[in-house]
Amino acid sequence: MRPLSLRAGHALACLALGLWAGAIACLSFAAAPTNFQVLPSRKLAGEATGATLRRINRIELACAAASALGLAGAALARRRLRRPDLAAFLLVLVMSGLLARYAGGLSERMKDLRARIADMDLPADLDPSPERREFDGLHHQYVALMGANLFLAAAAAVLLAATGPGLPENRA
Repeated sequence: MRPLSLRAGHALACLALGLWAGAIACLSFAAAPTNFQVLPSRKLAGEATGATLRRINRIELACAAASALGLAGAALARRRLRRPDLAAFLLVLVMSGLLARYAGGLSERMKDLRARIADMDLPADLDPSPERREFDGLHHQYVALMGANLFLAAAAAVLLAATGPGLPENRA
């Protein structure tokens, strides 16, 4: 066992998962609400939030790769895969699938719909168009999937932090 590479891999995975959760939390609880409070229209707030989302999605993708790489590196250094690491790796795979769904398919469809909706500043209950109903439904899915990733990233980071890198004094 190589303790330095084991600790480095474990630390990389913990850091990446914490950053992933933090990026989603920052967007959800700070950036998006602020945009909708201070910008003069829902259309501008949506555009600003959408631009921020696209950047955060890239951060999430990097965090997915870094956490998987860190977990793989720790397993290679240890020459075995512990149950907590396997659980965290499976969470990262699930999270990556959710990310692909909301950052890929949903995001692109929402962008297309946004361009076809006549007035994004009109409250949803006053816009009976099918495009607006579809957009609102996709937005709801996006928020739910991103919220799930926030929870899963935090859970995986806590799991790894609580179980440690798996040195001889901390076997699991």
